[in-house]
Amino acid sequence: MNSLRYLATHHWKALTLFVLAACVVAFFAGRVVLHQFWRHDPARAEFVIEAWMTPRFVGMRTGVPPELMFETLDISGRDARRLTLSEIAETKGMSMVEVGDMLRDAADTARAERDARGGKNNRPPRPRPEANE
Repeated sequence: MNSLRYLATHHWKALTLFVLAACVVAFFAGRVVLHQFWRHDPARAEFVIEAWMTPRFVGMRTGVPPELMFETLDISGRDARRLTLSEIAETKGMSMVEVGDMLRDAADTARAERDARGGKNNRPPRPRPEANE
């Protein structure tokens, strides 16, 4: 305890900076731990499709290209892409459950194809431009 008293009286600036740095490190370490638990929470695993969402949002949230969501719902045009799922269901004469099932099936199919290719970021190779000789 004498060494702490010595630091507090003679080197109070250094001690203050050390305590502040320790608090910052503890804060960020706590965030890392809490986010790991939050990320692996089974309650978060199920994604519920709701009426206010757009097809683009559903595609981005499920990790599927939004263009696939537009194709699934047969949507084209810039203005049509901003419609919510409830507006799309109303326009097509479908229920929200049917629209949600269509999007969920498309997302499952796309994920299965992606996994068959070997993972999340394993896209088909791009053709290389031929060298001019």
